[in-house]
Amino acid sequence: MHHITARSGVTWLITCAVPAIAVAACIQTTASTEGTMAPRFDVASVKWLQPPLRSRVVTSGGPGTNDPTRFVRSNVGLRGVISTAFGVPGAMIQGPDWLDEERYEIVANVPPNATREQLASMLVSLLGERFGLVYHREQRLTDAYEIVPGKKGFLLQPNKPQQRMEDKNGFPALSGTLPTGGIQLYFNSTGVGRLATGPITLEKLAIFLTSQLSAPVVNSTKDFGRVYVCIFLL
Repeated sequence: MHHITARSGVTWLITCAVPAIAVAACIQTTASTEGTMAPRFDVASVKWLQPPLRSRVVTSGGPGTNDPTRFVRSNVGLRGVISTAFGVPGAMIQGPDWLDEERYEIVANVPPNATREQLASMLVSLLGERFGLVYHREQRLTDAYEIVPGKKGFLLQPNKPQQRMEDKNGFPALSGTLPTGGIQLYFNSTGVGRLATGPITLEKLAIFLTSQLSAPVVNSTKDFGRVYVCIFLL
């Protein structure tokens, strides 16, 4: 058993200043710290969705997928784009409220053989060019959740499915085994949630939980490999 407990600690924050919406404005050259041109999309379009869609964020394509040269992110807030670009949880990004309220669709052509790291750099360039993003990093004391071993130690077994939850309390029975890294989050009519995963590292689980909670989640356990997880959220 592992527990998630609250704690205080120093975390990295990205504080953002983004001008009022000007999607096609502020085109500029972006250079890396080494003086070379930062990776950029071949072609990219950004559409402001007004009014915002109520559906979920849709991401498709990009390096590592079946369509590596076309990247699409639809119905996404700028916090989500910044999170992907800089590789930090959304809870560690500070900025104006409309980072979450405004929604966009990004469609971009990615150069052949680009890596996921280069895609992130391309998003950083896009944020500077189309939104005039200005940011800085700082350390700040903040509340966080911590994943720690329970009193009886680590009971989950690497790559060994835990008992799958039957259909009860409004939750559909899990169909088969979720793929490696797969995450299923379902809320019933009373607002209780069930989080189930395929084989996943606790580090990846902490990153996902951070995206769902109002504070960072830190994994303070050893690396036990991938495990199956089923959590109820009250």
